[in-house]
Amino acid sequence: MMASTFIIGGCIGPKSVLERYLTPEQKSEVRKYVYSAFDGTNSDQVLANVNTYVHSVLRPEQWDSILPELKMYQAQKRECSVYAQLLPTLMYKQLVNSVFKAAELGASDQDLKRLVEDYVDRAMRSGLVPQRKNSVSPPDTSMVRSKPKVRHFPQRIIYERQRPSHPYVPSSLWQNSHNRIDSLKTTS
Repeated sequence: MMASTFIIGGCIGPKSVLERYLTPEQKSEVRKYVYSAFDGTNSDQVLANVNTYVHSVLRPEQWDSILPELKMYQAQKRECSVYAQLLPTLMYKQLVNSVFKAAELGASDQDLKRLVEDYVDRAMRSGLVPQRKNSVSPPDTSMVRSKPKVRHFPQRIIYERQRPSHPYVPSSLWQNSHNRIDSLKTTS
């Protein structure tokens, strides 16, 4: 189900690793939990609960096999969906529930994206979502700099390569390399 990738984001996952050894019923339980519990602000709590659930249903060797991948992915502290950042918590929660219900009813990924975009568009038009407007006024000229801006560039370090102990032979010459290398040795 692609819905979780764009409506939840990468902050709870990795989905494929968490679900690797789960039965279809267990996968469904994890998804239901994530969609019902996640409100856009509590990713750490939801992720901890998902990890605990997965740990409790897997055999020790299965858990041990996915643990390194989980640690590596979760250490990256990926961001949640842009919609979780854009919408107020209650609106985001309503959107997540709508997407989950639509996905359960068999909506395509394209339909789900359209549902989300329409929802966000209506919320922005109605003024429920604060819109950041860029300042179009000219800059204040009363502030004059007395010194020019100085740019500092980090010192570049150039590593010199060591000369190879044998002459470079292009790969096209490898077929008869013994003869060519022997001829190079005799001329040097």
